[in-house]
Amino acid sequence: MKKFLLAASGALLLTATTASADVPPPPAADPITKCKGCHGPELAGKAKSPAIAGEDKDKIKASMTTKIPKQMTAVSKTLTPEQIDALAAQISAMPKPAPK
Repeated sequence: MKKFLLAASGALLLTATTASADVPPPPAADPITKCKGCHGPELAGKAKSPAIAGEDKDKIKASMTTKIPKQMTAVSKTLTPEQIDALAAQISAMPKPAPK
């Protein structure tokens, strides 16, 4: 019985290790949380950061992958291209804020 349990747990460990090698690690925190830190809770802009909710997906992706502003690349370099695409789509689908 002990040999079976050891073999089963070893196979489970091997399977888990193999499967996780194919999946990119998740970002350290939910990326939208980092966006809200600078752009406000509804991404409607605050201080020096513009409103980004409801903006064009390609425009959001471009701003995340350029060196201006520097903070955007610091966040986006922790994400895979698929995660950047998903995040840009999520922000783009949000309602645009009312003009101030």
